[in-house]
Amino acid sequence: MDITDATLIVTGINKPKNNQQMIKAWQTIINTGEILNTGGYYGQIAKNLIEQGLCKKPTIKGNK
Repeated sequence: MDITDATLIVTGINKPKNNQQMIKAWQTIINTGEILNTGGYYGQIAKNLIEQGLCKKPTIKGNK
């Protein structure tokens, strides 16, 4: 999923086909770092999704 599609789903502009697509959109936003450019509301949702195990923390290059 590209960042544009992910952003449109996460912000509610486009409706996801299913829950899997919604989680994939959130994971894309987290992985690309775009979550850092959003307001606290979206950051808190991302944090909660990670804590619940629905999304993973982003992989940082060079950090294993």
